[in-house]
Amino acid sequence: MTSLDEWIVAKIKDDDIIYFEFKEFCNMERIDEGAFGFVVKADWKISEITIALKFLAINPSLSEDNMTKFLKELKTLRRVSFHPNINQFLGVTKEPLSNNYIMVLKYAN
Repeated sequence: MTSLDEWIVAKIKDDDIIYFEFKEFCNMERIDEGAFGFVVKADWKISEITIALKFLAINPSLSEDNMTKFLKELKTLRRVSFHPNINQFLGVTKEPLSNNYIMVLKYAN
């Protein structure tokens, strides 16, 4: 199976996924937690809109299963984000300290 990092890098290279610089986001506020990560509300400096950043949990016991679930969700969001009832997937960024990928999503109240 392709690793999470390999798959994302290939999709960015093919222009299938937009890559954002992490420094484009500010005023981060943790708003939710899930099975394999947490969600942060942030402001996107360039467009002056609020977005959601979905982080993969940073912990040494992060399982292959959780990374597979993260990749599966990322693939699913890419396929269905056009639907009005699905939170729109905008792209990915990378947290500089952990070097982990983060999903960039449209913020929904």
